[in-house]
Amino acid sequence: MNNLELEEYYRILDTNGYQCADAYKNSLLPQYIYKYVPLSDDIDENEKRFKTVEKHSIWCSSCTTYNDPFEFKALYFDEEKMKSEGYTAKQIHYVNEFYEQQKRIILLSSFSADCNIMPMWAHYSNNHQGFCLKYEVKVIGNRNLGDKIYPVLYTDTRIEAHSFVNNWFSALIYANRYDLPPTQGLLKMISHMYLIFSAKHFSWAYENEFRIIFSKERANDIRGGNIKCQVCGIENVGIIAGYNCSKENIRRLNSISKSFLLEPLVQMKTVEDEFFQLGPTTI
Repeated sequence: MNNLELEEYYRILDTNGYQCADAYKNSLLPQYIYKYVPLSDDIDENEKRFKTVEKHSIWCSSCTTYNDPFEFKALYFDEEKMKSEGYTAKQIHYVNEFYEQQKRIILLSSFSADCNIMPMWAHYSNNHQGFCLKYEVKVIGNRNLGDKIYPVLYTDTRIEAHSFVNNWFSALIYANRYDLPPTQGLLKMISHMYLIFSAKHFSWAYENEFRIIFSKERANDIRGGNIKCQVCGIENVGIIAGYNCSKENIRRLNSISKSFLLEPLVQMKTVEDEFFQLGPTTI
């Protein structure tokens, strides 16, 4: 998502509500997204990943497990500005703690719009030993079902947002106190925050990332969990084996492809007469 698309999203969010804004966001999603998966010499860990595919699920992780030390830090609070506006030390603490709690209840799963990014194969598929899952973003009629899929916003600036988070905190406290359903205003804030949770520095732009975002019921130490693809609005349609994927693992992936009537298994191979380029080849 670029800055113009983000501005349009916020315009629709402010004027037409979160449902129309989500519909616009969904219109920006590609037809296919790809999940890079590592494999190694650990047979048990490999089997867990194979079983996740067979169960039509994806693994969603806590943000604490992500490899970017600046994950979820696109948003920040200027405490000196808050003090100048009359916030007490206790109120500043509550705003900070509320935001940290929201981060702890978020589960993420990362995808790319491209299955042929060399650094991605190296970093996320264990030096090309793993595989890449091809998912179709499902559409029924004119409705895109990717409500939980968010395009990553790449930026070089952070967002000062104490007023926004404080308003979110106050609205949530009010709704909980009087046992009220979420208001349109609160839902707009949540939609806004999920986009912020999908902001990263420009240096990661080569990943062309999209994220599936879920909220847990409560903050805890759970590192993640499996979520059904159907709930996410995606369907696995194919598997791409990495260039260094072992023959044994290729046989396992081929068996999965045939069992679930996916596209024929392909493997990344070197492209003739091209330097530093791989391409999917039918096995």
